Amino acid sequence: MKTAAQTVFTDLEAYCRSITPSKVEQCFSKQLVERVIRHCFLARVREGIALERGQSAEQQVDWEKELVADVSARAETMLKSFFRKRDGAIRAPERLTRRRMMTMDELNKGLPVTEV
Repeated sequence: MKTAAQTVFTDLEAYCRSITPSKVEQCFSKQLVERVIRHCFLARVREGIALERGQSAEQQVDWEKELVADVSARAETMLKSFFRKRDGAIRAPERLTRRRMMTMDELNKGLPVTEV
């Protein structure tokens, strides 16, 4: 978060004449999501994804850009609550699917066996 905030500060200071709170929120959200995706997730699995998908380095970079853009847009609404609330709590978005009630019998069932 610290690095994302520093990057947003320097970028906005250098390129914007007037800075609004909403612009700071938008830039910070995008920067934070991009850093988490690139450095915490993709850095660890990038080569495996590229090999599995049969992508060149250029195709992988393009795919990552699309991924970051898609996730950033979705995370922006979730991070708005972070800026609005004073406790700084980030809540998960509401479920899109119905919650399934589990019974002990279902939990104790074995996993289905699939043939390879």
